[in-house]
Amino acid sequence: MNFYHPEMRSVVIAAAEKAGATVLRGARVVGLLAETPPGVWVRLDANGEHAYRARLVVGADGRSSMARQWGGFRVEHDPAGMTIAGLRIDGLAAPEDTMSGFVHPGYGMVSLTVPLGNGRFRAYVGRHKRDGAPERPWRGKTAIADFVSANIAAGAPPTWYASDLQVAGPLASFDAADRWVPHPQRAALVLVGDAAASNDPCFGCGLSLSRDR
Repeated sequence: MNFYHPEMRSVVIAAAEKAGATVLRGARVVGLLAETPPGVWVRLDANGEHAYRARLVVGADGRSSMARQWGGFRVEHDPAGMTIAGLRIDGLAAPEDTMSGFVHPGYGMVSLTVPLGNGRFRAYVGRHKRDGAPERPWRGKTAIADFVSANIAAGAPPTWYASDLQVAGPLASFDAADRWVPHPQRAALVLVGDAAASNDPCFGCGLSLSRDR
């Protein structure tokens, strides 16, 4: 169920190249070309911008998809009822062979701890939006102490966080409402993965959802 994302990216890129794909590192798509044939504008670090054209453009750029925005797709979503924050932590004193979850109904909170191997973990806290009012999002280094305290308050053992922890990634918060595009295809542009539909990420199943709703 769980894997270390940088390692999986390397596996997927190697498989794509073996299948004949050209992979550009350090490149960024900055716009779509709506003409026939369609294409994308790509900004290359040292060589300015270049237009790439194809019979089909696939937007696989995640839950905050720019391809979806550029293509003018209509996004539907469930009511916002929960936010979730996530952080990668190394050296957590949690089991490395078990995904651990804790729920505190009184606080409207859930804590998830996901082992990635070699002493690496992803930790998450989900918080209910009481009375529909959004909680202050946890972002950046200044919110890490509150994030750890919330994990413990939700039920995670304090001893897990008593060791010398190493924060190995940025702390960020997300709206946990399901979002989807009713029909993720328009002319020669197709959306896949979270660009087409992203679920409540509290259970870490986003990567398994590559179909529209």
